[in-house]
Formats: sequence, structure tokens, C-alpha cells
Amino acid sequence: MYTLAAAPKISVLSTQYIRVSVSATDQGLSVDPTSSSVSFAFLASGEIPEDDDWKSGDWETANNEYLARCLVGPDGSATLVAGTYKVWLKIVLAPETIIESVGDLYIY
Repeated sequence: MYTLAAAPKISVLSTQYIRVSVSATDQGLSVDPTSSSVSFAFLASGEIPEDDDWKSGDWETANNEYLARCLVGPDGSATLVAGTYKVWLKIVLAPETIIESVGDLYIY
């Protein structure tokens, strides 16, 4: 399950983490996904991410919750102009590569 957890609306002048809550299971048991590589893409509605669209992310854990995160803004991994973006999450843990659209981000 993947849910955009924080900051669905930020200023074009801000540098903030975009967080996605991640819950993972293996054979019905909860597992820690933080050994997986994680990346994000921020695209216009209707676009599908390509190799060059992915921005590096990392993991944050709090109170047994796993958050994939990406720093967005002028000093971050992704600098975005004002507009609405679909947020895509990619988690790679061989042999699986999971790519999901996880919500919308508004930059004003």
C-alpha cells in the first residue's frame, strides 16, 4: 500500500520532503522495505515515467511507519515549476520493481 503522506501543496520557493507511506508484506507478514532503493518522478497528468524522470529518494522511519521521501524544491533532488504533478514512486528490491502513481502534488 502506498499513500502520499505529507505536503501535497508547497510553494515553488520551498524545499521540502515529499513523503509516501509504504507498507510491505512478504508471504502475509509485514516487512521492513528500507533496504530497497527508492526513487520518485513528478509528471503532468497522463504521462508515464521514463528512465530520465526518476529522482533519488531515501527512507525515514517513525513509530513503526516507513516513509519513502524525496526532497523537492530549489535545493532538492527535484526542482519543479508551479503546476500540478502526479507523484510516482519506484521501489526496487530484486526480483521486483514496483512502480505506482501515489497522488498529486500542487506547486504554487
